Amino acid sequence: MANCKLCNKEVGEGMTVCEECAKIKPGEWSEPDSADEDVEEEKPPTAIEIMRALKPGESKGTVPMDEIRRRVRDFREKQSAELKTETSADLIAAYTLLKRELPVHPALVYYPSSATDASPSQAFADSRVVYVDLDKKSVSALKKAGFEAYEADATKYQTDQPVDVLILLNPGGTDVAPANLVRVNGYVFCNDYHRTATAMRNNPDFCLIGIVLKSQRAERDQVFDREDPDRYWQEIDNDEEFRRTPFSWGMQNYNGAIKILTEILGKEKILEIVKQGQVAATYREIFEQAKMNSQFGEEGLVNYKKDSLDFMLLPLPRQKGSTDDIFVFQRVKDTREESENNILK
Repeated sequence: MANCKLCNKEVGEGMTVCEECAKIKPGEWSEPDSADEDVEEEKPPTAIEIMRALKPGESKGTVPMDEIRRRVRDFREKQSAELKTETSADLIAAYTLLKRELPVHPALVYYPSSATDASPSQAFADSRVVYVDLDKKSVSALKKAGFEAYEADATKYQTDQPVDVLILLNPGGTDVAPANLVRVNGYVFCNDYHRTATAMRNNPDFCLIGIVLKSQRAERDQVFDREDPDRYWQEIDNDEEFRRTPFSWGMQNYNGAIKILTEILGKEKILEIVKQGQVAATYREIFEQAKMNSQFGEEGLVNYKKDSLDFMLLPLPRQKGSTDDIFVFQRVKDTREESENNILK
């Protein structure tokens, strides 16, 4: 069987057009995509939209492209509609836990690059909460809901009083610039999805005092772990630690490492490596070798290229926590004031 070259219907063998299309006179046919000039052709998903469409644990290769397009289409429709504020039960629980554990009773909670997340206002109901974002729709949604919000560049915005609690969750280009607004003994609550916690750890004015982790006893329970939080920046040592580490964005997991090593070394070799408990050690060795030759600039990622193989390697996970956990830093000093005092002396 063949298909009509005009409407794509099935036609008999030896035919090029169906009976209906054969009746169309020359000049009357127009291509489907040009039949209505007002219909805008759907733009293909961008790399960022594809990444946003993937859920935790998924990759582009495991989700059909039709499903990714559907998710991107849904996201675009939501973006074009009027935004509404939203809250996260997990974030509210984390902030409530920190209020009790620290304890902290902030006069001002500052949340730059907030988008439409209004979770802090529920957790800190007795505090003044200030939201700042460059997105006009997000700020409008927050204002309509009765919150104090400003459309501004968070890297330059100045609060009218010292900040007691600064929240930095996936701040993007805002980075850690607002940390300068935090008073001495004030706090920063951040995650490490955009390497925010890593940048805060390198700030000499702040001290990491703990991480809000998901409890191993119950899926939705959280605990404030003060015991050796710096282990987050130490890679796992062995296969036993590798197997039990939770999923973390931007980090390799045990099963993913086995799949990659199988591609590189072959099934027979990887079976022996698994048996010897050397998956983590072997993956680390290949990662470090690829790192020396990688041209890829994204922090943490390495491009592995050999023969017909070409894919990205994620770093090994940390001994404690994940990128989505809440890291708690306390400001212990202000080097700017110290420098000014030294100049005056």
